[in-house]
Amino acid sequence: MWRMQRSGGLSAHVVIGFQGRGAWLIWFLNDRPIGIRDFADWRTAIQWSERMQFQNWTTGWRDAQLSASTEY
Repeated sequence: MWRMQRSGGLSAHVVIGFQGRGAWLIWFLNDRPIGIRDFADWRTAIQWSERMQFQNWTTGWRDAQLSASTEY
């Protein structure tokens, strides 16, 4: 879904998967899985992922593609 970076070499990303009408998300910190959550539908999963991304943004994380050209 998305990949973010933070100063100090930290990285985070989310992977979404679909199962039937539902979906699941796994989120990673430095390529290590740290959580998984199941959702009844994919729209709820995407909304939850977007909230997590926004929360990360407010604490200093930035989009990996944008931060590749910017130093912190």
